[in-house]
Amino acid sequence: AARTITINAGGTALTAGWNNSLTVLSLLTGSGNLNVNCDSGVVVLSNTGNDYAGDTTLATLWAGFYSTAARLKLGASEVIPHGAGKGNLILNAGATLDLNGFSETVNGLAAAAANALVTNSSWNASVLTVGANDATGSFAGRTGGALSLVKTGAGTWTLDAPCGHTGATVAGGGTL
Repeated sequence: AARTITINAGGTALTAGWNNSLTVLSLLTGSGNLNVNCDSGVVVLSNTGNDYAGDTTLATLWAGFYSTAARLKLGASEVIPHGAGKGNLILNAGATLDLNGFSETVNGLAAAAANALVTNSSWNASVLTVGANDATGSFAGRTGGALSLVKTGAGTWTLDAPCGHTGATVAGGGTL
């Protein structure tokens, strides 16, 4: 049965382990950041009630982790908290966010590295909506797969690299 995982102010890290998959059905709540560690496994978030307040950061190098890649895959739509009092989505070098046929809304989406990737591995089209809570950000990574990007809110979101996704890119609010 799914249980609640409370993320304290110091944050927590999830790692699947080498070439494994870790599906998190539990409710993630609390005040801290969620970090997906660098390894060759896949972490799948599946609870639509997640309400932790911190950032969600992919490809975090914590002690003992030596890989250069991290993959977060959605197991349902709207599993990353967004809105007032919630954090941003940050993709470090080697990070992959796989929408997996689901749609997601995030406050800010930031990536400084060109090898960060937002993709959709499913044939089912996905929508990533960026800019909830009027967040501002800059994304230098890549996009790919059957997904659409929607900019919402009053903030500014800058795309610093060519996009490879097959869906639309829509400025629904703010500045894109």
